[in-house]
Amino acid sequence: TILNHNLDSQKLNLRMHNEKVTCIYAGSGVPWQNIPEIISFAEKCNLLIEDFNLKIVTYHPSTFKTEINKSKDLKEITKIIEVDSDNVLEHLLTANFGLLLRENNLINKVSSPLKFAEYLAAGLPVMVSEGVGDTEQIIQQYKVGVIIRDKNYKKAINNMMELLKDPEIHDRCRNTAKKEFNIRDAIDAFRSVYFKLLYE
Repeated sequence: TILNHNLDSQKLNLRMHNEKVTCIYAGSGVPWQNIPEIISFAEKCNLLIEDFNLKIVTYHPSTFKTEINKSKDLKEITKIIEVDSDNVLEHLLTANFGLLLRENNLINKVSSPLKFAEYLAAGLPVMVSEGVGDTEQIIQQYKVGVIIRDKNYKKAINNMMELLKDPEIHDRCRNTAKKEFNIRDAIDAFRSVYFKLLYE
C-alpha cells in the first residue's frame, strides 16, 4: 500500500474546528467490509459522543442506504455520498477519524488495506478492528489510532475521543503516512529487490 499526497498542515487541521465529531467510512459495500459492524459501531458512537455524525463515501450508496434505514438512530445523522476515487480526499479532510472494521481472520491478518494508508495520508487517526495486517503495529508505534479489543466499542470510542484532543494528531497521522507509505522509498526498495533477484 503506497500513497503520495501533497497536503499542508492548514488543510489537515481544518477539521479541528468541526462543530460535530465526524466519523468517516470510505470504501465499497462488499461483504468483507463488515457493514453490520460499521452500523453497530456507529450506533454506539451516537450514544457516547455528543454531536456525532457518520459520513459514508462510497460507490455502493444503495447498499448503505438500505442498512442505515434499518437504524432509527442513524438515519438523521448519516450522510451517504457517492464519489469516484479522485474525489475521496476532499471528504476525508472534513472528518475527525476514519473507520476500518474487518473480521478477525487469516486473510485480514496478512492484508495491507489501502484504506488505512489513505486515512493516515489525509491526517485521520483510524479506528481499526483487531488483526488487520500491520495496522496494529503502526498504530501502537506512532499513536495514530485505536484498536478495538474484544468488541469493546465503549472503551475504543473513549480512547479515540482522548486521542482527538491531541493538537498534533492530524500532523502525526500525515507524517506517519509519509514515513510508512512513501512512494519514493517504496520504489527504491522494489528496485533493490528486483536487481537482487535479477543478478543472483
